[in-house]
Amino acid sequence: MSDQKGLTRGILDVFCSLFNGTPHTPWQAERAIIRLMASILQIPTPDTIRRIQRIQAITIVWMTVEAAVSLSAAWIASSPALLAFGGDSAIELISAIVVLWRFRGHSVQEHAERRAARIAGGLLFVLAPMWLRLRP
Repeated sequence: MSDQKGLTRGILDVFCSLFNGTPHTPWQAERAIIRLMASILQIPTPDTIRRIQRIQAITIVWMTVEAAVSLSAAWIASSPALLAFGGDSAIELISAIVVLWRFRGHSVQEHAERRAARIAGGLLFVLAPMWLRLRP
């Protein structure tokens, strides 16, 4: 718990120094926060990884069914709401596949984590226009 208090204190110190005019640049603040977070990063145990893989497998099956049913219903009913729901389900399906890939045994390096984060971020950029277009 003391690591978490140290992280919170460090983040607050960095943000306070940014607003008080001390010569911290945004990327220095980002690096400081990442260093603090890395100090409390926990490596998942093999049991935890197996549990994550099981949950992701169930999620992939569920999202596949959800996307297929909603997209086919959207096609039949010509419903934009069902189309948006199905598109969201398809994006969630891809995201679940990325998480499962990330927690495979060969993908535990830092670059795999970075690539998974970039893919997930890209999926959010795909999702945002769908939401904005269908917003009332």
